[in-house]
Amino acid sequence: MDTGIRIADLKILDYHAADPENLKKATTYHGKITLEAGVNIGAKEKQVTIELKATLFIQNESKDLINVGYIVSQTIFNLLVWDKFVKKDGNKYAIDQRLDSFLIGVSYDSLRGLLRERGKNHIVGKIILPVVDPADITRVNIARKAGKEKNKD
Repeated sequence: MDTGIRIADLKILDYHAADPENLKKATTYHGKITLEAGVNIGAKEKQVTIELKATLFIQNESKDLINVGYIVSQTIFNLLVWDKFVKKDGNKYAIDQRLDSFLIGVSYDSLRGLLRERGKNHIVGKIILPVVDPADITRVNIARKAGKEKNKD
């Protein structure tokens, strides 16, 4: 089925894996994640860019949450159905809420795989991100400059 939406690019913008000393090595862990999504509309290119950041915490035996790392991904979508889903409101553009959630959902599913692969040599690679409703992911303003990618281990 042709939806008129294509992934133009998918990459990791930033990654950090910590190896906290106060975290006992185990085969299973309990934890928490925070998720933030930024949406940028590129009217000239007819693209929507989604940046997602997942920050990962693991609970130690004292029930403290310990930050073990984060990953930031960027997914750029080309919209062949631009006029159907994007509206101009003054000087700004806005996309349909359903499309917003759909694109964030696709980006999040991709992030889950990117984390698994990128973190395979770190504790964060053992964390399986849960399935979440994209509408529940916190929206933030993204003002990242292109070309400012980091890749820390």
